[in-house]
Amino acid sequence: MRPPAWHEIRAVAVTDPRTGQRLLLVVQKDVTAKVEAERHIAQVAEAEHRLLEQVFPRHVLSYMSERSFEEQQQHLQLQLQQPPASGRGSAVTVAAPWRPQVRDCTHLATWHRRVTVLFADIQGFTPMCGQLPATVVMRFLNDLFVRFDAQLDSHEVYKVETIGDCYVVAGGLVHEDADGMAAVRASGEEDTQQGARVFAFAQAMLRSASDVMLPTTGEPVRIRVGIHIGPVVSGVVGTRMPRFCLFGDTINTASRMESTGVPGCVHASKEAYDVLRHQGQRGWAPTGGVEIKGKGIMDTHLWTPPSPAESCAGLDSSRSPGGC
Repeated sequence: MRPPAWHEIRAVAVTDPRTGQRLLLVVQKDVTAKVEAERHIAQVAEAEHRLLEQVFPRHVLSYMSERSFEEQQQHLQLQLQQPPASGRGSAVTVAAPWRPQVRDCTHLATWHRRVTVLFADIQGFTPMCGQLPATVVMRFLNDLFVRFDAQLDSHEVYKVETIGDCYVVAGGLVHEDADGMAAVRASGEEDTQQGARVFAFAQAMLRSASDVMLPTTGEPVRIRVGIHIGPVVSGVVGTRMPRFCLFGDTINTASRMESTGVPGCVHASKEAYDVLRHQGQRGWAPTGGVEIKGKGIMDTHLWTPPSPAESCAGLDSSRSPGGC
């Protein structure tokens, strides 16, 4: 089967200068290479846009797209206005190369009154990086993070970023708009179910981690999870590798909850526990206070998943006997 081909046909009415006869001149041109190149560019642009949708919320993409188009047009006009070279060795001023970026960071800044932030990291990951080949480390980390990523949409939480083996999630920060894209909630708009969703995601993370084995020991992965609830500021900063980030004391406290937590458990601040304890979850216990850098002793609680025997007993008490 012959590959597809595209041709451009143009018809122009002309007059024979000798006979005066009216003729129709038809010109056919093979434009297959041009069409295939345009299709390839369109496919690359679509792939880039889909990738950016996974990195930035909608308001960031819209702002960057609109501003970038305007700046690109200005850049092209500057190039066209450059005077031609007057002779050999003459200097020609070239406009600075255009690069899409956030010119006005304040345009994307948003204050959120209440957001639930989760930090999680892997016990024993750092030593692994110096003991195993890079391919083994990356395959392990990717396998684990892909499992976490698969749980995001069903729990309606937003993945903010990964820092090394640290996985950061926020609830109540974004929602899905009419087009199915992630859109940041307006200032003052609050999701009353954000705590329950983040906590359910934390439980799913613990279950997913237990199904993955550490390459160094062959034992199930254990992760530390920390949760805190409070106000944050969101926005984009920088001109190189810009990222949509969260800022504020809530982020720092959530990170401290993770670093002072216990592997295989969820460590919650008082603000988070006051919300999560109303979800009807068993397994919470007070820590008696934890020393937090810059804050002193904080009243925190630890949630420990039920053991397999306890889970089985809970199921048996609500159904007829038959085993777990």
